[in-house]
Amino acid sequence: MSIESINLGSVDHATIYSDWHLRPSDLLSMSGSILHSRRWNEKPYPQLPYSDIFEPPSQSGSIIIGNGDMFHLSPLFPYQSEIVPDALSYFAEALYKKNVTGETFRFIPGNHTKLKYFPPDVISFLTEKSILVPDGKLSFQSGGEEFLVMHGQEAQPGAYNIPLVGNPKVSRFMDSALHKFRKVFNNGDVAGNYPFPPWVKNLLNKPQKIWQSMYLPPETKLISGHTHVPEVTPNYLNSGFWDVLFGYLSFGKVDRGEMQFRIREI
Repeated sequence: MSIESINLGSVDHATIYSDWHLRPSDLLSMSGSILHSRRWNEKPYPQLPYSDIFEPPSQSGSIIIGNGDMFHLSPLFPYQSEIVPDALSYFAEALYKKNVTGETFRFIPGNHTKLKYFPPDVISFLTEKSILVPDGKLSFQSGGEEFLVMHGQEAQPGAYNIPLVGNPKVSRFMDSALHKFRKVFNNGDVAGNYPFPPWVKNLLNKPQKIWQSMYLPPETKLISGHTHVPEVTPNYLNSGFWDVLFGYLSFGKVDRGEMQFRIREI
């Protein structure tokens, strides 16, 4: 089967972020700081590497890829849905102010960042600037290797899309369970098995690897997110997520064909 994708051509350096799950209020504050909004730029927000998005990489042949669920636009509470359009409009305005285009930044939707939440004018802007990847798949070549980037939810239909919208009790229970699980299995091995032991990586990332073997040529390496489990093998990279419990951000890098994931403290 042929997989349709937007081909970026040759890329020397790619940085791949996924699953920040920023709330609409965080997105407003982040964008407000770029726009110098008196209403929003003094609001606290996580100190994630936003500058990578709004300031073009200094190296030629470099690109930043937001690989799904950078924002959490599926509101857990009704009041959050009211500010989603404003948050996305602020984000687009900040990109415009900084002259960001698809040459340096590409945005892939995700299962919590669905395009149905985007105002039409924001979609038009992101499309015009070649930032938006509407079908969710990017390909590029680097160091003589072939790469496909996608968020990864289609490899695990249903398993990671349990509807929690409007059910804060279930959400709190799941958050508590996840916290306790990672607290038990995290042994401080940030450079190695963080944040899960190998058997958990094998369990949660295996469906994406099966999808890769079924639909991609053997020479194509897959870069994904979605599972919140960072991992790198010779032909598979999961960029992981922003871990609000332990205060770390994992992300992926491709440098002249070499894949790696990195950890930074937030």
